[in-house]
Amino acid sequence: MRSQDVGLPPRIQLLSCGREMNQPIATPCIKVCAVSGQSGLCIGCGRTLGEIAAWGGLSDADRRRIMDELPRRLEAVRAES
Repeated sequence: MRSQDVGLPPRIQLLSCGREMNQPIATPCIKVCAVSGQSGLCIGCGRTLGEIAAWGGLSDADRRRIMDELPRRLEAVRAES
């Protein structure tokens, strides 16, 4: 699946799916950092401020769970505008 197929910037697709199995999941940050007042989500990556702050200490399972939710979250953030 290509990043444009799910409506994500290419960088998010590459970081979430293009990693080697023994490496930790990289951040989905695309350096577009602004939090929506309506949803509380970053308009660049779709994470909450708490998730962003905790990212470095999260387990791979927690990071994967969040990464799996990002496409839906980003769609919701874009629908707000």
